[in-house]
Formats: sequence, C-alpha cells, structure tokens
Amino acid sequence: MAANIADPELQAPPYPCGDLLDEGGRKDYLDIAVPLYRALIKGEWEATDTILDNDERNLVRYSITEKKDTPLHVAAARDRNIRFPSKLLDRLKTADLELQNADGNTAFCVAAISGNVDMVEEMFRRNNALQTICGNDNKLPLYLAAYHGKHDVVEFLYEKSNKMTGECWTNDSRNGVLMKCIESDIFDVALRILNDNNELPHDNYLWDVLHVLARKHKAFRVETQSAFTQYIKFIKSGKYPSMNIQHLYK
Repeated sequence: MAANIADPELQAPPYPCGDLLDEGGRKDYLDIAVPLYRALIKGEWEATDTILDNDERNLVRYSITEKKDTPLHVAAARDRNIRFPSKLLDRLKTADLELQNADGNTAFCVAAISGNVDMVEEMFRRNNALQTICGNDNKLPLYLAAYHGKHDVVEFLYEKSNKMTGECWTNDSRNGVLMKCIESDIFDVALRILNDNNELPHDNYLWDVLHVLARKHKAFRVETQSAFTQYIKFIKSGKYPSMNIQHLYK
C-alpha cells in the first residue's frame, strides 16, 4: 500500500506536517483546528490540552492554519508565558521541533522573529540544532531576529553560535547579521561581532556598513561610537587598500 504523505507520522521533519483540512475536510478544520488555534493564542492550556487529548491523531504535528502552522508555531508567535509552551513542547519529540510552516520557518524561527527569548531558550535546550536550520528566504534564526530588531534573541543566539562558525555559516550570512544588527541599532552585539571576527566586514560589504552608520545618529553617542571608530581603524589599517577615506578626517 502506498504511504499517505499527508500522514504526519510518516513524514520526517523538517517537511510540512499533515493538514486537518486535507484529512478530514472543512468540518475537522472548523471543529478542531479553529478552537485549538483560539485556545493557543489566548494561552488557555486547559482547553488546548482537552482538544489534543480528545483526538486520536497526534495533533501537535499537524498544521492548523492555512500557512501550515503547527500548534507550536502559533504558541511561539503569541505566547510569552514559558510555562504554557513548555507543556506543549513536552508532547513533541526532539525532531518534531524542526517542522516548518509554509514560509519555511520552524517554530524556533517564529519565536526568534517574535522576540520570544524565553521560548527560544527553551526550544534550544531541547534541540540545539534549531539554530542551524534556515527559515524564510533561507535565512538563519539569528539573522531573522536581527532583521526584526529583537535584541535579546540576537544576543542569546549569537552567544550560542560560537561566533558564527560552523558549516551553516558563510561569509555572506555573517556579514548579513552584522549589517542587520547595525540597521536595527543592536550596536553592542555588532561590536562583539567585530571583536570576534577580525575579517568582518568583507570588502564588498564595507561601504554598505559605512552608509548605514552614516544615517545612524545613535552610532555616534558616547556609549556606541567605539563601533564606528573600529570600522575606521579597519579601513585605515590597510585592509581595504582600494578605499580612500582621507575625507573622513577633514
């Protein structure tokens, strides 16, 4: 018998999980998915628990929205109370945390985008490989958090990234995180990146960095101006011989 690819038990993460609308039609979607979604966004664990327990399927691995969000995706985006998502996490296997929605995001990516640092930390504790799984637009969770200006998540994920080393990291992705930290005014982490990665920013990113800094008055405050000074020192050191920066000192 051919396998039913809509069955979440037969699908290995990180591929999209099963869809209630596909399996049970619109009645299942309205009777189960909608109430479950509402309970999740309100943080009503008792109601969530009842729905999950009363269905024979492993609903924590099903998508319950048109964007293929699992219950954990919904909790990651909405719930700030770590005790509630932890109960939901207890129902999942480690690999289940790698399930992706229609945007390509794991629930870990969604939590990073939302700035839900408590849930990011809890999911990381259960599956530290999540930080290496790309989400929307093939971007790593650290980049997504920086892009959305989520300082606490950026700080945590950079700490856990081993200075952005490993097979998942490229020169482009490292430079991209640095740029987004500067654009999002996360200057303390940007400065740490500079101190930890002497090769950054690479030549083709340098002018972009300077242009962003030129528009950032916050970069010239006493507590953050050292970041700009360090950029200038990199250029002046001769690392970028193609750049004439004498006008910066006039």
